[in-house]
Amino acid sequence: MQAIMIRCTALFFFLFFLVPCTSHAKDKLSFAQQKVLYEAQQAIEKKDYAQARKMLSSYLAEHPDTQPALFFLFLGNACYEQEDVKAAAKWYRLGLDKNPENLFLCRNLAAIQYDLEKFSEAGRLFEKAYGLSDPRQHPLLYQSAAAFYQAQQLDQAQRILTRLLAEKTPPRREWLVLMIQVCYERHDTKRSLQYLESFLESYPWERTYWKILAGIRMEKEQYSQAASALRTALALGKTTSQEWRELSSLYFYMNAPLQGAKCLEKALSPSASPKDYDAVARGYLLAHRTDKGLHYLDAAIAAEPTYTRLMLKAKTLMGARRFSDAILVLEKTLTLKPKSQDESYLLMAYCAVEQQEWKQAATWLYNVKSDKFRPYAKSIKQAIAPILDAISSSE
Repeated sequence: MQAIMIRCTALFFFLFFLVPCTSHAKDKLSFAQQKVLYEAQQAIEKKDYAQARKMLSSYLAEHPDTQPALFFLFLGNACYEQEDVKAAAKWYRLGLDKNPENLFLCRNLAAIQYDLEKFSEAGRLFEKAYGLSDPRQHPLLYQSAAAFYQAQQLDQAQRILTRLLAEKTPPRREWLVLMIQVCYERHDTKRSLQYLESFLESYPWERTYWKILAGIRMEKEQYSQAASALRTALALGKTTSQEWRELSSLYFYMNAPLQGAKCLEKALSPSASPKDYDAVARGYLLAHRTDKGLHYLDAAIAAEPTYTRLMLKAKTLMGARRFSDAILVLEKTLTLKPKSQDESYLLMAYCAVEQQEWKQAATWLYNVKSDKFRPYAKSIKQAIAPILDAISSSE
């Protein structure tokens, strides 16, 4: 199954506002705290993150019992802007310990932990942040599932996604994508198919996922449905020769040679090799499309005339009762000087018998010497002997 990339977007919200603007802020903050936060905010707005860090960390060192979340948010944000991710995590965590119901601290710490590849903790924190959000911010549940997926905690990821998809409809594209991936990696084929089909109902133009559906159908040995899904995928965009060959292989396995041959025909490039033409020819011949089969067989012969190709063409012509044409091809096989000419002479004799050219048939049968083909030649000789005798008597 094709890998699905999971992305987690950092959710940092910088609260740049004048602290005294609300009565709530005044109730929670002392004048000294408002002054420090205001000055830190001014420094951050000027991108002087070092100054903001210095002011805030100094204040917290002098006042270790400081409670308001804004101190830790501002300080964590300043650290993050300086790419000091570990320091940012430290301050967000300390702030969350003191303000366990603060959505912003929880969400920012979750994003930081994700950046630090502490995916399991990030998953727990994103889920907690979702519980703190009002109204509910469903993308936080998705971030939680993505983090658990990265931690390879697939059961947790599926639990979160099941909850998310039950609570919020219609689902977003990335939610279904992640659920499909999680179910597949848990070998939950039934649910993988369920969510894939739901996904494709909403996003029928998603070529990649039709191919994924085809792959799962093949794993379940549902070959007809796999072929249908793969054919849909190929109809949705620019195709490659390899993709057409994959579909042709599936059709041939299903004993549908005509469809297989048509796919191989689409896979042909201007620089197609004789072997490519051979494959298309065999497909059409299996489908009893003699004219098309001979067309591609001739293309292969034109590029590289071999005994095997000429013999196949001769036998195909004989099957179509085109005996004169078959004889001409068999005569060409003789010019290639094969190790044994017996089969060519024997087949030429068969053709001559079909055309009631008895003497010519006898001449060609005389050239069949090998033990492998001599019994067949003997049988024909015996069958036409009375006719030859009658001809001799009348002459």
